[in-house]
Amino acid sequence: MLRILQATSARSAQQQWRKTATEADFMTELIHHSATELAQLIAAGAVSCQQAVTASLHQAQQLQGSVNAFALIDHDGACAAAERADAVLRSGEPFGPLHGVPFSVKDLLDVQGLETGYGS
Repeated sequence: MLRILQATSARSAQQQWRKTATEADFMTELIHHSATELAQLIAAGAVSCQQAVTASLHQAQQLQGSVNAFALIDHDGACAAAERADAVLRSGEPFGPLHGVPFSVKDLLDVQGLETGYGS
């Protein structure tokens, strides 16, 4: 589907992007991957958790004005979680199948440290 999935290793994916795309192109392409594809890229080291979160946050901010899909975007919390997820990858600790993949949570679920509006 997309060029970074065609790379056979993390190093070749990074080298390919240095040659063929800007950082903006890379971030734009990341948002078009499925969660499974993104998890594979993260596990292979072709994409960092921080890159995945940055791409997702950028897309959310770009669309928020017209779509108003989010009651709250926790930019700082998402970036901190991505840093922790990248640290786990660097440490060699075991990680789950969707480790580092950004996701949103419906405003009906309680999230520690965030206000829950229950859709109101």
